[in-house]
Amino acid sequence: MDSVFLTVPVISIGFVLSLALLVTCFLKRLHGVLFACSVLLFTATACYAALCGATLGELGTVSMVFFLVSAVVYIRRRDGR
Repeated sequence: MDSVFLTVPVISIGFVLSLALLVTCFLKRLHGVLFACSVLLFTATACYAALCGATLGELGTVSMVFFLVSAVVYIRRRDGR
């Protein structure tokens, strides 16, 4: 079975770009607008991947990594560090 992430490069680029925006927001301590843009891009890419036929295992793995990193960003922002 072929992976949608390997056959459609737009999906991989979207996930990498949303994770890069999130890591940039984490390292530079930027405003919530960049955080919101990364979440919006991730959601749009996940919906497109689901429409292209991505399995729940693929989407779950990528989502788990993204939301764990976003939780760290949110907790760090909330504590004022």
